[in-house]
Amino acid sequence: MDTPPVRRRPRPTTAAAVAAALALLVAGCGSQEPSPTGSSSGSQGSSPGSSPGSSASGDAAAGAGTATVGDCDAGSAAVRGARTLARVDLSGDGTPVPVRVTGSSGRCPDRVFVPVGDGFAVAPATPGEPPVDAAQAVVVPGVDGALLATRQSHPRGGLQLRLYAEEDGRLVELVRDGGGATDQPLLPFVALDAPTGGVSARCADGAIVVTEAVAHEPAGVVMAYDVRRTTYAVRDGEAVAGPTEKTADNVLPAQLGRRFPDLLGPDVLEGCRG
Repeated sequence: MDTPPVRRRPRPTTAAAVAAALALLVAGCGSQEPSPTGSSSGSQGSSPGSSPGSSASGDAAAGAGTATVGDCDAGSAAVRGARTLARVDLSGDGTPVPVRVTGSSGRCPDRVFVPVGDGFAVAPATPGEPPVDAAQAVVVPGVDGALLATRQSHPRGGLQLRLYAEEDGRLVELVRDGGGATDQPLLPFVALDAPTGGVSARCADGAIVVTEAVAHEPAGVVMAYDVRRTTYAVRDGEAVAGPTEKTADNVLPAQLGRRFPDLLGPDVLEGCRG
């Protein structure tokens, strides 16, 4: 997708600025044009806080996708009326496919899916989280096929961006080690009801480089940030973490935007357009 050049300028380190910058990831980081009209009957609304169903029934042979979207078959009103968010060339064969999401009610609420063969590749359910409201392509140099980026907007403010690859008829999320029983999305959640230092990501050869400003430890009297950078190699639908490098220590909020404008800049995934 061609977008006009945007002049970078220092921005204040506020949660609202971070959210505005992150929102541009989905608006302009891919190369495929979204569907101009959506699906023919995409009138289903979405309500914050709905809990998607967690069923993944209908498994088929590797690469063939599933016969159902959650608990809904291909002929169901939920699947036929799903809204088209974007068109993305996930396989790398030059043919973008529609990325669709079901409505927030019924047997298969808020499920993101794409056609694969005679079936569907379906993103894992995210129970208790807001529905996906936007999607776009992310093109990583040296990786066959685009990644799918989705956005979930929290009703109290904040964004969760998720990245998926299509592997063997499935939409597989790229995650990071959460340090516990559950992995975390590769790009961290940005809350608007708490101080945040910002996050940015750019695409390198076969990798995504994530830079974060996190609260300085140990905490002092004045709020400050540490800036750390991790390179994740994208391989077979996985994000393989390399070493994490601390690039700055104890940075004051007033200094953060000047020293690291990419954390709040307009191009969240630099170099990821096709």
